[in-house]
Parts: sequence; structure tokens; C-alpha cells
Amino acid sequence: MKKSSRIFNVNGDCKPERHYMVDLTGRLGQIRAMVDAGEYFTVRRTGPDVL
Repeated sequence: MKKSSRIFNVNGDCKPERHYMVDLTGRLGQIRAMVDAGEYFTVRRTGPDVL
């Protein structure tokens, strides 16, 4: 099995070919509704052992 050449990015711009990415497209409507309602949410970053 080939080892992934991607890494976890902790600062700066994410580049999909180089960094692990999370697709939040399906949740953008929910996120927008929360922001518009003045609700708070967090983006939780987990360690590299959680994929």
C-alpha cells in the first residue's frame, strides 16, 4: 500500500493535492442559517489519527 503524500495543514492556504480536506458543501446552507440567526458554531480540528 502506497503511503499518502498529503499532510495536515495547520496554517496557510489548503491545497487539495497536498493537504487533507473536508468537503462541507452539503452543510453550507445550515452554516449560513446559523450565522444569519446569530448562533455560534465551531470548526473542530482533530489530531492526525482521526480521519
